[in-house]
Amino acid sequence: MKNLLVISTLVAAMAACACNRSPAPAAVNGGGAGGSSATGPWNGGKPGAPFTVTSAVEDVVPTDVDVTLLVTVTPTRACSKLTTVVRGIDGVAVRASGERTAFVVCQVGVDQPQPVVVRVPAGVAGYLVVDVTAEVDGRATAGSYSIPLRAAGASFARHTTGDVVITPTGERVVKMPATER
Repeated sequence: MKNLLVISTLVAAMAACACNRSPAPAAVNGGGAGGSSATGPWNGGKPGAPFTVTSAVEDVVPTDVDVTLLVTVTPTRACSKLTTVVRGIDGVAVRASGERTAFVVCQVGVDQPQPVVVRVPAGVAGYLVVDVTAEVDGRATAGSYSIPLRAAGASFARHTTGDVVITPTGERVVKMPATER
């Protein structure tokens, strides 16, 4: 009984300490010029990549014609050796400028534009994937960003490994095949 009293007192003391902590910072991963701190994000999670990738065009693009997209990489931390490789998946074809591109400037907040020519065939919904690598604080870091692109009328398919069955109540259930190890 005495042990239970000691444990409950410790739990109560720990809860009181947790409630008196200062509030979390407003900017989490990538929320400012420096992103997370040198020791990692405040919540102990995985730190974010030290760059952002944006494109003015997402979703529906003209069908079966070459379309030039401007992909912009913006470093959020001081870095060196910034490179990109652009590739298409699920039917999106990269026609030009997809090879490895090395940027001379890698300064915080300085946009690095890269024009990319893509083609999306009729009925295709896929992704343009931008693989970014850089060296930050002497360590190599990498990130992949996907930009959804689809032809008019196409929709993104769900990728399942099982059969989708609708129950009598109208609920969708995926029946997964059994596997042995």
